[in-house]
Amino acid sequence: MLAFSDIVKAGVSAFAAGGGGSAATVGTAVVDFGAGADTASVVITGQAGITATSFVMADLAAIATADHSADEHVIEPIVVTPGAIVPGVGFTVFARTGNVEVFGEWTVKWMWSN
Repeated sequence: MLAFSDIVKAGVSAFAAGGGGSAATVGTAVVDFGAGADTASVVITGQAGITATSFVMADLAAIATADHSADEHVIEPIVVTPGAIVPGVGFTVFARTGNVEVFGEWTVKWMWSN
C-alpha cells in the first residue's frame, strides 16, 4: 500500500507545487459505523477544483475520536477507498472491515491532485 509521502503523478510529488505538478488538496473527515457495521462512508464536498480524472487517495488516520484512540486507528484493519468523484463538488470515502463489525467514529485522511 502506498503512503501519502509515496504519491507521485507524472514524476512529480503530489505535494510539490510547481515543476509541472500541482499541489495536493488534503484534509480529514470522520466516518461513522454507528452502533456496529462492516461498511460506512462519508461524502467530502467543497472541492471546486476536483475533476473526473483527479488522483484521489484516502486512508485511516491515527487521530483519536470520541469513540477510538489513535492507537486503535493504527491497529484496526479498516480498508479505506475513495471513489464516486463528482467534478467540481467532491467525492466519497468508503470504509469497510470485511466481515467484522466495528462501531463508532473513525478518522480518515484524504488527498487529491489534478
